[in-house]
Parts: sequence; C-alpha cells; structure tokens
Amino acid sequence: MEILKDRLVNPVVFDVLRRMKRYRQVETAELMASMNSFTANYAKAILAATRQQDLARPDRPKTMTGVTTEQMARMERELEKLNQDYRGIEATFGDDLLQLVLASRYLGRLIENPQVVNYLESRHPDILLEFRAIAAASSLDPS
Repeated sequence: MEILKDRLVNPVVFDVLRRMKRYRQVETAELMASMNSFTANYAKAILAATRQQDLARPDRPKTMTGVTTEQMARMERELEKLNQDYRGIEATFGDDLLQLVLASRYLGRLIENPQVVNYLESRHPDILLEFRAIAAASSLDPS
C-alpha cells in the first residue's frame, strides 16, 4: 500500500488490513498516517469499529475478544462520526490556517506601532499581552 510504503509499520497491521475491503484499507492507512500511529493495536481498534459490510468477508462475523456485539456496534457508530468530523476539519484547515496567519500578521503590525502600544499599555495591558502572544504563537517557523 503506497501510503504505508515509507513508514515503519508493524507487520501485523497488514494482516488486519487484509480483513477489510480495499477502500476501507485506504481509509485506515490514511487515518493511521494522519495520527502517525502504525501499531497493530491501533489497526485492530479500527477493525473493531469497522462496519460489517466494509469487511473483506462480510458474511463472517467479526470476533474480538473482550468486546460484545453491542460495544462493536457503538464503536462503529462513534468511528463513523469521528471520521465525518475529521473530514470536516480537514476540509477547512487550509482556510482556517490562512486566516490565522493573516490575523496574526495584522496584530504583529499593530503592535509594531508605538502609538498603539502606548495606548494599549495604558488602557488595556491585558489585551496587549494577548496580542503579543498571538503574534508570537502564530508564526509558521517551527523554531
């Protein structure tokens, strides 16, 4: 699988992936890559939360030790909801990041102005402190 090609992946993960349909394998690999977790336990947890019809052999019931049928059904619903939430966040992430960068740059330019700083220091020191924190924290530099 191309997504996992350059990653250090536990070999058991591939055994778990084989129990899923191809599109579910890709979804699982993408989820594992986005979470940077390539463990067998993580793959098994995703398998446990996978709907029966998304398995390679849907006619064979999933069996997980220590997990009841009701718990598996609940996990399936919760994972589906998490996937929807994740895809929604992923879809808006670029726009949100751009707005954050623009707003932080604007705040950075504001606090470079001595008149603005004097005004905020005298009347709203708490806001000035927050502006400085936002401008500093929103830098795209990893250092």
